[in-house]
Amino acid sequence: MCELKDQVQKNVVNLCTYLVDYVDIWRGSLQETESAIRAFRNQAEQLQCTDRTHLADVENFQEMKDCIKFSIFNGIELEIATIKASIEKLGKANGTLKRKLFSLEKSTWELNWDENHPLMKGSATQPPLSRILFLSLQFWQFFDRLFQQISSSYKSLNVNCEKSVSALVNSFNVDLNVNCVNELIALTQYVNNPDAID
Repeated sequence: MCELKDQVQKNVVNLCTYLVDYVDIWRGSLQETESAIRAFRNQAEQLQCTDRTHLADVENFQEMKDCIKFSIFNGIELEIATIKASIEKLGKANGTLKRKLFSLEKSTWELNWDENHPLMKGSATQPPLSRILFLSLQFWQFFDRLFQQISSSYKSLNVNCEKSVSALVNSFNVDLNVNCVNELIALTQYVNNPDAID
């Protein structure tokens, strides 16, 4: 049973030491895409305005319009590539967090939860295991929901539709300063020692 507790503790440490890095990945990705999102929105608006413009009196207007649209589409493609790279980075980070959380959860299946042990009851540097699991699940669900919104908006993107463009732009407007994030990081900030439960 001691080996089982050691493995659970290693999984607790593995998860808890990743949390700050994980939030930093999200913050960094959101900051990296900020200018790309602004540029994308501007270019999408330019494209929509160009599409609506019709000047029958101007010679070769359709050729000029097509040339302008081609230039705008090139700019949009560059910004979308940046946005896509950021989404892929977030997806990879989400996958890593999910694996760490589910490895911890799976390792607890055979534990005696009624045992009077610091792993189950908590210590000065580590909350009880049940609290870590509960808060970690909330933490993961929060970020998974955000990622699904971003991913869904990206997959259904239509640059000619204002509503679709706004959905993508708004999906990146994320506040990470929420209770489920701050509470878990605050409670687990000192959980970094596999021997802390002895």
